[in-house]
Formats: sequence, C-alpha cells, structure tokens
Amino acid sequence: SHKKYTGNAYKKIFLSRSKCKTGYKLIGEEYFEKFFEEHGFKVLYPDEMSMTEKVFLISSADEVVATSGTISHYSLFAKKDCKFIILGRNFNYCPISQIIVNTVKGYDYRLIDCSYNFLFSDLYSGVSLLYPTKYWAEYVKDTYNELEIAPMDSSYIFEYIKYFYQFYKNTDLFNFQSESFVRDFFKRCGRLFFDEDFISLINDKNK
Repeated sequence: SHKKYTGNAYKKIFLSRSKCKTGYKLIGEEYFEKFFEEHGFKVLYPDEMSMTEKVFLISSADEVVATSGTISHYSLFAKKDCKFIILGRNFNYCPISQIIVNTVKGYDYRLIDCSYNFLFSDLYSGVSLLYPTKYWAEYVKDTYNELEIAPMDSSYIFEYIKYFYQFYKNTDLFNFQSESFVRDFFKRCGRLFFDEDFISLINDKNK
C-alpha cells in the first residue's frame, strides 16, 4: 500500500517534462518554467515523483500549467474548479481526450499555442519547439498585464535543429521528397515568419 504523502502543497504548479528521458523531445520548456516560477508557480517533475505524491500535489493546486500531451492528462487528479493552462506544442492542436477531461471536470482551462515547429512534427514522437509566440504574448498581457515578454535565447532554436537531425537521420518516418512534406514545410514557415496561410495562398492562385 502507498504511504500518505505529507510534504508541502502548492497553490500554483507547473508540471514539466524537461527531465523526462523518454518520448518526444520538447525544446524550450525551460523558458516557460522560468516565467511561471517568477510568477509564483512551483515547478514539478512528475517523472521523478511517486504516484501518491503526484495525486496529492495536483489535487491540492488551484492552478496547473502543463504542455499538451500525456503530462497534461494528469489534470484528471485536479480539483473541479482548478484553473488549467495548456501550452500547445503542436500548433492549435489539443488531444480530444484532453478536451473531454477538461469539459467533464469543468475546468477553467485555456490552450495557448506556443509551438514553433518550422520542421516536421508528429504528435507522438520526434522533436517539438516551444517558443514565446504572439499567442503567448497575448496571454501574458491578458493575465499579468505585462506588455513586454522576455526574449528567448536563440540557442534553443539551434538545439531544436540538432535534435531534429539526430532523431530523423537514421529513420524512414517521413520522405523529404514527398509533396506533403514540402507543402507542410511551407505552411509552417508561412505561418511562423509571415503570418500567412500557405494553403490559402495556393487556393487563391488556383481560382
């Protein structure tokens, strides 16, 4: 049987996977850890905690922040009136299972698109880059009335490219020559660097 956890509880917590050694590689999470820590959140690493500890700390919190994916599913243990912030790591996508949990539990939740994947990305494996996007800036302004956000060190982008190369160099998970890959690459670049929808541009030209 599990022993009762008797440690400290925290009202505001950030669930981080930056110390996780398995699954997809998420670059840039430390930037957001620092921000929330400076705003009164306790950064926790579920992969280094017992289940008893996780349940106690998450169920005790009034506000929980996590990136989208498996780690955000820990919201199952949160209080019904918990304020839940999800940092999207794959554009605006949020797993349907997560939306169902949020709705059934009645959370006050918000999905913030913090993804900056200008290279191929997959929901379940590979590499993703978190970045202080314009949507992040809007959240910071709305929530904390801060008009300026701290810049992100460019080393994260180089780290993202490095891990992307290392992960895919010996795999055949996708074909660089395929039309879908090329279209997806331009779509991402158009959105990230020019705030344009590449697919819409193609459709307009074909009219």
